Amino acid sequence: MTKKKEEKKRKIPLLGGLSTDPSFH
Repeated sequence: MTKKKEEKKRKIPLLGGLSTDPSFH
């Protein structure tokens, strides 16, 4: 599960505004 969290953290800065998408929560 920790790996998924790391992937999200890496994707959030890349997508920027999309970080607010419910799929990231």
